[in-house]
This record gives sequence, C-alpha cells and structure tokens, in this order.
Amino acid sequence: MSASNYRKRKNSLRKPGWDYRFPAYYFVTFCTFQRICYFEDPIVKQELDNLWLQIPSWPGAKHVKLDKWVVMPNHIHALLFLDNDPEKLAELGYKNTAKSLGVIIGSFKRAATYKVKPLIEDDVYKLWQRGYYDRIVRDETELNAIRNYIDLNPERWAEDRDNIDLALEKMNYHR
Repeated sequence: MSASNYRKRKNSLRKPGWDYRFPAYYFVTFCTFQRICYFEDPIVKQELDNLWLQIPSWPGAKHVKLDKWVVMPNHIHALLFLDNDPEKLAELGYKNTAKSLGVIIGSFKRAATYKVKPLIEDDVYKLWQRGYYDRIVRDETELNAIRNYIDLNPERWAEDRDNIDLALEKMNYHR
C-alpha cells in the first residue's frame, strides 16, 4: 500500500467531489478524545474562545468569516464562511487558493492543544478525537436553524448523552 493510499480514510465523512476550499457556510463539530469533558473550566473555555476569534488573522485564513460558535464541555460547534472569491483573495495578498476547511480546523486543533493542555488539571494523553464532522449549509433557512442550534446548545447540555452527571442520575445503584 502506498503512503498516499494509507493516509486516505476508507469511511470519509467528507462529501465526495466537494472542494472544501469552495465559498460556503460550513457547520463543524469537533470533539475531545473519548468525549472527555476537558472544557468545563471557564479559563480553558475562554482560551478556546480567544483562539477561535484569532483564526481570520492567521496566515492562510484571512478568507475565513466567523459566524456563531459555542465551546461545550467536550466538543465545539462552529459555523464559519469561507470567502474564497479569487478577487477578494488577491486583495488579501494570496497568490494561490486559500486554505481548505480541513486545514483551518486542523490548525485550530493543533493551536488549541498547545494552548489549553497545560491548563487542564488531568493528565491529558490526547485532547482531540480524530477528524471532525461538517455540514455544508444549503440555504438561509438551514443557516438560521444552525445558528439557533448553536445558541441553544448550552441549555441542552443537561440532556446530552455525554453529560456524566445526567448518566449518574439515571443509574440504579444496588447494594
């Protein structure tokens, strides 16, 4: 098996034939390793928020427009727009096509690991789950529904399957 075939994932979550540099709104979710709640500490959460806000200032990410996002205890939901118009890119000083969604998310995850791992009290072996989930937003109705979903996500945390407090409440203890 060649190195390029080895790197390809059999069950890719990406849409076949779609160029993830293409101008569009993207709804992404990326989770912590084994869905461990590393982001409950307000300081860690604030660092992640601050880092996310910096993305458009990164080299190769000036075409990224941030929309809504939320840092949850074990995952991040974000909505962003890649404004990959060649004329706008030329104005920003790009000679080639700007970075893809995957490169942006990968860069964020690397930077976040470097920033927040030292702030987490647990001995963190691995901060992130491999990859991320994405959805290409199809229309304004869907865009508004996703914005609403992101806004309401913290309120729904109490019902989340990864909320350990909820799981413990549902357990039956036998003596």
